[in-house]
Amino acid sequence: MLDNRAIYHQTDRDGRHWSFDGRAWSREGMADTTNDGVNNPTLTPIVANYDKARELNYLATNAAAALALKDAPQPDDPYSLPADDRDRPSLSPANWMRDAADSPIEDLQRGADGVDRIAAITSTEDIQQALHQGCLCYIPPEISLPRWTVMQC
Repeated sequence: MLDNRAIYHQTDRDGRHWSFDGRAWSREGMADTTNDGVNNPTLTPIVANYDKARELNYLATNAAAALALKDAPQPDDPYSLPADDRDRPSLSPANWMRDAADSPIEDLQRGADGVDRIAAITSTEDIQQALHQGCLCYIPPEISLPRWTVMQC
C-alpha cells in the first residue's frame, strides 16, 4: 500500500501534489466553473494536460523502478575478500581489496574516529592467492552459463 502511494502520488516541478486514479492525473484546485461573469472560484478537481501528464508519468515510472530495484542484490566484487578472524580488528568490515590494475593488495580499516585509512598491512601469500583465484573464477551473471560453471575454477 505504501509502495502504491509512492507511485500514484507525485509532486510536479511547481510543487503541486497530483494523484493518479487509474484514468488520469488529478489534483484539487480552485477554479471559477460558473459562466456568470463574477470571479468566484470554488474547490474543484483539476485534470493534468498532456505535457503535465507526461511529466507525472515520468516521475511515477522512476518511483516504480526505484521500488523494484530496492531489494536487488549487490553485484559481486571479484576483487574483494572478506576479512576473517586472523585479520586485525576494525570498526567496519575491513575487506582485502585488489585493484584491477594489479596494484598491491590493501586492507581498508576504519579507526575509532570514524576515518577510513588504508592500513600498511602486507597481505600474506594465502590472501593474495585467494583474491587471485576469486578474480579468475568470476563469471559475470549476464553470461548465460549453467550455475555450476562458477564453481569449477
